[in-house]
Amino acid sequence: MGDPNGIGAEVIVKALLCSEIQSLCVPLVFGDIKIIEGAKKLVGVTNEINIMNITKLEKESLSPGCHDKKAGEASNTRTATLASPVRTDRAGLNWSQA
Repeated sequence: MGDPNGIGAEVIVKALLCSEIQSLCVPLVFGDIKIIEGAKKLVGVTNEINIMNITKLEKESLSPGCHDKKAGEASNTRTATLASPVRTDRAGLNWSQA
């Protein structure tokens, strides 16, 4: 998902509306479910998105468009969490829908 203060969540939500993407695969987003839900509201999307909720940020602690230590740490945590099972070939991941 990238930096929670960035535009990544909105880009993901809009990209997953593309029927071509939906016909090729079942997308799974690694990130924060609250951020994705907020992006869905912001762009007016109601479709379900498969998401593995890796980080849990408080929306009040975010500063969209600004550099922030907590947001950067959350992005790094997601990357490390995702890379770990892939490196060890144990990608049995649990996910939910937003």
